[in-house]
Amino acid sequence: MEVVAVGQSWWVVIGGRRIAFRHDGTGKVQMNSHGAWVVVTPHWAADRSLCWGSLCLRGEIPLD
Repeated sequence: MEVVAVGQSWWVVIGGRRIAFRHDGTGKVQMNSHGAWVVVTPHWAADRSLCWGSLCLRGEIPLD
């Protein structure tokens, strides 16, 4: 995970694929993994993973 601007812009690399995220402060998070931005809903999974839509990450995630 690489944070560009805390709480605003970050990306992760999974299996050689870069997935970018952006957040405008309104609660709406967008994800771009295939060349188009789509709105995703962030949520915490039962195993303490942070998820955006169907993509979940676990570990040290800088949130602020």
